[in-house]
Amino acid sequence: MSLQVSGLEKKFAVRAVRTMPRRLVFQRKPKSGETQTNDMGYPVEDYTDIDPNHPIPCIFMSQSGREVIIGGQTKSVTLYSFEIPNLNYLGPGNWVRVDFANRYRVHLLASGGIDERFLQVIGGGNDIGPSIKFPAVSLEELV
Repeated sequence: MSLQVSGLEKKFAVRAVRTMPRRLVFQRKPKSGETQTNDMGYPVEDYTDIDPNHPIPCIFMSQSGREVIIGGQTKSVTLYSFEIPNLNYLGPGNWVRVDFANRYRVHLLASGGIDERFLQVIGGGNDIGPSIKFPAVSLEELV
């Protein structure tokens, strides 16, 4: 089954691989009945990386001092916004649609001396176009 890819999506995805400075991997909770282990063989009960072998190129920005409602409470947090391509390039002629969901977390990979970060997706993904844009907050600010 071949993936139907528009020209604009493909161009954006190719450009993203070449120019977007950071990479991310989405994380999710293990599914019911799914056995997952970490690198040391211990069971994983918390969030786990989705397809860590194919990180997604991204651009992210921060906007400090935004007020958002989290768990029914209004909090002042640093809001991060991400832009990723709709398609992820897996190799010559091999494309896959990015699996995006508001329940995911973001594992922003370390790059160029910048530490990795973990953020919770809090919305977005409803854009029509070659990219997905969504906001996220740092996990430390969810408490």
